[in-house]
Amino acid sequence: MHEEAAEVKAKLLVEIEKDRSSINEQIGRIKAELDAPAVPEDDDSRTQEQRYRKRALEYFLQKNEAAAAEIDEYIKVQLENASLSLAIQWRPEGEKMFGLGSLMGLRPPSLDDALTYSYRFRNRKTRNFDPDLLEEMDFRFLSLPVPTYYENIDQIRAYYKDREVSDDYYQVADWYIEDSIIPRFLEAGRNDIHVAGKGDLVEHIVERFKERDYISLSFILPPFIEGTIHGICQTLGLKESMSERAALNQLLKTIQKHTDLIGMEYLLFIMPIRRNRIAHGRDLYASYREVAVSFMLDLDLLLVLAKRSDLPLNGLLDVLRQPTIKKVKKIFTMGIEQHHARLESECRALGQWINTDEFWSQLDKQLTQTDVESKETQRFVSKLEYHSVLFGDDDVASQIKARGKEFLRTLPAARQRLLEDSEKRARMLESLKARLDRHD
Repeated sequence: MHEEAAEVKAKLLVEIEKDRSSINEQIGRIKAELDAPAVPEDDDSRTQEQRYRKRALEYFLQKNEAAAAEIDEYIKVQLENASLSLAIQWRPEGEKMFGLGSLMGLRPPSLDDALTYSYRFRNRKTRNFDPDLLEEMDFRFLSLPVPTYYENIDQIRAYYKDREVSDDYYQVADWYIEDSIIPRFLEAGRNDIHVAGKGDLVEHIVERFKERDYISLSFILPPFIEGTIHGICQTLGLKESMSERAALNQLLKTIQKHTDLIGMEYLLFIMPIRRNRIAHGRDLYASYREVAVSFMLDLDLLLVLAKRSDLPLNGLLDVLRQPTIKKVKKIFTMGIEQHHARLESECRALGQWINTDEFWSQLDKQLTQTDVESKETQRFVSKLEYHSVLFGDDDVASQIKARGKEFLRTLPAARQRLLEDSEKRARMLESLKARLDRHD
């Protein structure tokens, strides 16, 4: 087995060195461009494209260096075990575990299955390590059904390249905006926590698009998109005074710490160039039609971003709208005090459930011995009492406090009950083991 594992390890190292070589080549190319003579950062002749190109290069340099470090860590920590595991599964007796109807699956694992570092799974959209592969069209039409997207995206790319001489691209884009983006945009204007406050503006934007008022859209959409991003950052704890001073690129980096949204690198390094040309009154690189359609397509990414469950406010909103005991016990670690003003109606609805026999009965039934000993539920109920005013008026708050105090008084008895149940199960298992031993 040692020889077989060594052979597998050698094969894995060949693949690893290919990836290392690719990373080193990219790092060298990026450093060479960064080290080349350039217009100083504070020089007025330095273009927006040059500034954002430098930022992208610095970002991808760091990303490639992190990928190289991850490979080093893989070699140090995982390579030996991965080689041994693969060798075992590649043996003749191991192959019997695979195939039609087997528990392990239809095919035995490959070298790629064993190479679990992120660079191995690189692609243009979600794990791109090459700044020269960052293109706007990679982040368009992503809400199409997957088969439809892959069947048509090459043709759409061809239309995009010919957009100055043909309307084909704009016809596809208009259809997609009307069929996929606008319905979700209007719904977000009514219900999405990050967009709902702009409902009138949402309807105005939709109306301007129906009228094909590209000039108005080119000036309305950038502040709408940036304002929504500002709002999301404030829910992440960035103070309003700081978010007002922060550049769009800095705001997006704040969001990037919380979510791995597809298209974030496009939003960081491509979209702001178009936004800045409009905001600063500079000559456009394209027609107002192209600019407006591009911003309308940006709404696709914005709507996905606004609904991301890994944004804390969205996670809290899910708890409040679809509460369970397990979820509700986490609300004080999710910033409910900070976000209460935004979610007042949802908090009041939760308060009504908290003031039911069902809530306290479920809380009692879901107690475990570990939970009681760690005092997790005790701390939760104490916080519920202390922050009871978040969940309703004075009457509701006083009822929550009273129910909380009553529940806390039952915890010693619950602790004893759980201890007795645990001892009873232990005796039953011991008795069962003794019977089985006698049977043997």
